Amino acid sequence: MKEITPQELQEIQLQILDYIDRVCTEHHLTYFLDAGTLLGAVRHKGFIPWDDDIDLLMPRKDYEKLFQILKDDETYPMINRHNAPNYIVPFSKVYDKRTCIKEKVVDNPSYGVFVDIVPFDNLPDSALVRYVYQTRMKFLSLAYRYKAFKYETKGLKANIMRGIAKRHSLEYFLEKLDRLAQKYNGKETHYVWYHVFTYVPYAKLEREVFAKSIPMQFENRKYPAPVGYDKRLRMAYGDYMQLPPKEKQVKTHSFRAYWR
Repeated sequence: MKEITPQELQEIQLQILDYIDRVCTEHHLTYFLDAGTLLGAVRHKGFIPWDDDIDLLMPRKDYEKLFQILKDDETYPMINRHNAPNYIVPFSKVYDKRTCIKEKVVDNPSYGVFVDIVPFDNLPDSALVRYVYQTRMKFLSLAYRYKAFKYETKGLKANIMRGIAKRHSLEYFLEKLDRLAQKYNGKETHYVWYHVFTYVPYAKLEREVFAKSIPMQFENRKYPAPVGYDKRLRMAYGDYMQLPPKEKQVKTHSFRAYWR
């Protein structure tokens, strides 16, 4: 197999993003640039020079609709635990079927060069209820990670989590996470969050952050960004317009891509 160059990788990812954009526009579905892709759009007008993926965010309802539209797509299928073997992450990917990848964290992945799509859900308004709820999510997410990935950490906490992880299947933890994440979606709440990300403890964002989208340049195209992008980026990166030190300007993902 011929390895895909970094330049080809970005172009393939942009082609996938263009396809997602067309489908979402046609079906009136909402999505936003997010995470490093949103930061790249704001700070670099495109990819962060040391980034190697694209991250999108969708309201849960639109996320589920997009999955039904793209799950059997012949060119850019959308996959998650419901339709892909060896799939271990609690969100979806839209990938290019002409390609394949090799990842350190996944054995024989059943997809190729991809764009990540994450759903967001409601959070309870009560501070106490929200704390209890997010504590449960944090515990489940940690148990899931010990099941899905090979952690070499030691100590009492690590031993306990490994013991819990061994008692259940990966599907068990993914199902639990998915159901708990949607617990408050039947209510109109003030706060939302994407529960697959627990690296920001007890995080929340006002619904108004995602009240509408604004067009934002990314490479030589424009895509929707959340109107409250400043608040989203400050939560994740602090002073996000300040470049990190040189030693931190490195790729955070670990995969190699190939043409089939």
